[in-house]
Amino acid sequence: MIEEVQKDLNDLFESSKPGLWFSYDLRKHPILFVSPKRESLYLYFKGHLKELEYKPDSESTHSFQSAFDVQKFEGKTSLVINLDHSDKASKKELTNLILHEGFHTFIQTDERGWVKTESEQFRGDIYPLQSIPRYFRLEMYQSLKDYLETNELSHLHNYSYWFWKWKVTFPKEYNNYTDRIEGSAEYYTNEQLTRLENLKSSNKITSFEHFKKSENFLNLKESLSLTIESYHLGALAGIVLDEKLPHWKKEVRKGASPLELLALLQTKRREKPNFSLQNELIQISVKRMEQIDGDGRLDESIKLLANIKVLMLIIPMSEVESSGFMSSGMYQSFFNFRLISNVQFIKLLTPVNMKHENWQTQIPSEKIWIMAKDHPCANESLATVIPLKRGSFQYKNGKLQVLEPYNFSLEVKPFDDRRIFCAKL
Repeated sequence: MIEEVQKDLNDLFESSKPGLWFSYDLRKHPILFVSPKRESLYLYFKGHLKELEYKPDSESTHSFQSAFDVQKFEGKTSLVINLDHSDKASKKELTNLILHEGFHTFIQTDERGWVKTESEQFRGDIYPLQSIPRYFRLEMYQSLKDYLETNELSHLHNYSYWFWKWKVTFPKEYNNYTDRIEGSAEYYTNEQLTRLENLKSSNKITSFEHFKKSENFLNLKESLSLTIESYHLGALAGIVLDEKLPHWKKEVRKGASPLELLALLQTKRREKPNFSLQNELIQISVKRMEQIDGDGRLDESIKLLANIKVLMLIIPMSEVESSGFMSSGMYQSFFNFRLISNVQFIKLLTPVNMKHENWQTQIPSEKIWIMAKDHPCANESLATVIPLKRGSFQYKNGKLQVLEPYNFSLEVKPFDDRRIFCAKL
C-alpha cells in the first residue's frame, strides 16, 4: 500500500498546478511510515521510497497512538505516519492524511508570509453546547451547499446574513473558529484529491463533487459544534472563493478568515429563521451533552472554577515541559467563556506529565486538564489551572503544597483577592 501512496503523491506533485499552496512540493520534506507492530520503517523523500533499519528505541519508531507525529529526521522536520493507527486504513486515507497534515506541517510553516494568530492556540467546542450559534452556522453551511448546487447568488446573500448574525452575536466563537487553519487545510486536501482523481479518469469531476462523495460530507446537525464544522465550512468557502476572489489565499496567509472574506463580498439580506430546525438542534444539543459528559467530570470542573470558595493555582506553561498529551492523540477539549476568559477543559484518556527543573506533577487521566489562555499570572502565556478545594492544599510563607492526587509543592504569589495563586517558575 505504501508503494501505491508513493505513486499517487508522485503523480500529483509531478503535475502540480501553479499558484500559492499547489506549487509547493511536499516531497522535499521527509515523510516516514512506521509500524511498531511489524517492526518496519520506510522513508519517502524527494519521490523515492526506501526501507530503513527499524530501531525500537529510536524517536521515529516509538509507539504512539495518534495517526501521525511531527519529528526531526536527520535535522529536517518530518511527518511520521503511524501505520498501526488503523487496521483498515486505505490508500486514499493515507494520502489524505499526508496532504492535510503536510499542509499544516510544511506549507503553513515554510511558505513565506504565513501569519500566526492567537486563535490558533486553542481548539474545541463550546460547553454547554448552544443551539442558536450552531443554527447560524448550519444555515451558513446549507447556503454554501445550495449555491454550489445551483449557482444562484441569492444563496450567497443568505450565507452573508447568517455569517454576520453569528459573528456579531457570538464573537468569542468566531475568534476561536479554525476555518483559516483547518478549513484551508481541508480545502487544499480536497482540491488535491480531486486533481488526483481527474488524473486517473476521463470522467472529470469538480472539487465540490468530490467533497460531496467523500466521507467528510457529514450531517453537521449531529456533529459537535466548532471543531468539525470549521473543516467543512472552510473548505466550501474556499471552493466559492476560487470563483469570487482569486487572490483569497494571499489574504488568508496574512490572517484573514475565509468565511469572512466570502461574507464581505455579498449583500446581506434579512432571512426568516427556521424555528423547526432550531428546536431540533436544541434536542440534539441536550443529547450530545449527555454523551459528552456522561461521567459528570466536565460539569464538576466548571462548577469548581465558578465556586468563589475554591482557590485556583495558575501555572504558566511557557517554561513547563509536558508529555503524554499530543502523543496520545486521545482527548476531547471544550471551552467555557463564563469563567476566566478563554478557559479550555481537556478530557484526557491518558495522563499528562508536567515538569520544570526540580518540580514535576501529573494530571491524572481521571481529571480534567484545565487550560487558560487569558489569565492574570503572565502575559500571552497558556497556563494550567488547578482548582484547590479546602483540605487539598497547604499554604505557608509563599510555599504551596498541593496534596492528592497531584503531590507537589512550589513557590507561589497570591494575586489580588487571594483566590488565585500564581506559580513562580
